[in-house]
Amino acid sequence: MSVQKVDIGALNREVFGTIGRPFIDAFNIDDGGGIDCDLKVFGDEGDNSFFWYDHSEDKAFLQRTTEDDSPGRLLYIQHLGSAMKAGQNIQGLQIRARATGTGAIAGGCDGAEIKAGLNSDSDTGTIAGARGVIANIDAKKGTITTAHGVEMQVDIGAGGTITTLKGFRASLNNSGTLTDSYAFIVETANVSYPWEYGLFMASGQATYPIKIANAPTGASAVNQIELDIDETMAHSTGYARGIYVNWTHVSGDVTGTAEINPLSVDMGITAGDVSNAFAVSLYTGGMGTGTIGHLSGLYLYSDDIGGGATVNYRSGIDLNIDNGDNATVASFIRMYNHGGASNTMDYVFDFANNGHGAADYLLHVGATGGFLVVDAGVTGDNSTHKIAVLVGPSTVRYIALFDY
Repeated sequence: MSVQKVDIGALNREVFGTIGRPFIDAFNIDDGGGIDCDLKVFGDEGDNSFFWYDHSEDKAFLQRTTEDDSPGRLLYIQHLGSAMKAGQNIQGLQIRARATGTGAIAGGCDGAEIKAGLNSDSDTGTIAGARGVIANIDAKKGTITTAHGVEMQVDIGAGGTITTLKGFRASLNNSGTLTDSYAFIVETANVSYPWEYGLFMASGQATYPIKIANAPTGASAVNQIELDIDETMAHSTGYARGIYVNWTHVSGDVTGTAEINPLSVDMGITAGDVSNAFAVSLYTGGMGTGTIGHLSGLYLYSDDIGGGATVNYRSGIDLNIDNGDNATVASFIRMYNHGGASNTMDYVFDFANNGHGAADYLLHVGATGGFLVVDAGVTGDNSTHKIAVLVGPSTVRYIALFDY
């Protein structure tokens, strides 16, 4: 077998830049038999670096075996440009894979496949970090108006069809050991210059900006969306929020039974027994040794409506229950005090005010709304069973309770 070597540095750049049949035909080198290929081109490292064209598979190969003291880069393509004409751009590499004719391509069409990792199962070395694709934008000391690390453009012409389109797909094929995995992660090389937004979606760019479909199983409870926030802020005004929704209705009439719900949870239980089902659960844990001015599990502030709006009815909390299939015990509000006897609450309701009356009426029960029921623990006409009402700074009046 004889193989003709060609000095890569001596090749014409235009010919070498056209990888494929024109490049092969330009040299028309025969390997002399033994290897079913048209051409081999060797670099400075002898047999460790070569390009060849496999005639039987109609494929071009570029391969290099890197030694300990040799550079790790196999192929380097650099396109330098200065003043470009209007509408022209600098493009380092364009790879095209296109189907022709009317036949079906059962195996699909891949524009480029890039692999990084160990070569075979017999290679058991350790790689500190493997990156399939690195997109590096370098502004140096110049100016780049808009920079996209990775950009995907999909074109569908009139009459064309794409059944399912995925802008980004992270597929995991694992049969070994995986410690931590993230389908998408946001990092910065210098925490002093963080990203402004980890995920940003401009208005009107998606019908459903975020949709998550999941069907968790197993005996352990898991969080579907989890935010772990360790903040060290020291602010005197403003709000530190875990989730913030800024919803503004700018036009259009919402009529009939339609609603606007900036934050909504729908929960259904179609099978199985559930001991506790809370559509929204709020929990406050240990607070350390600091001083907290006001601690509340749920805080609602409804601002001044202003003079331009007409509001037929306004409430801080609106509770609606359809108790058609009657529960054993049903109530609009249930209060349960956890802890021992020493943890008795001061008030069931505390109507505080800032110099204004808390309300015109503390309690309003409609004509058919029901009764005010107080369980005094003892039945009978006893004047000692009563409700104390503070009607002045130091004036207390009593409402007597009777057993009807």
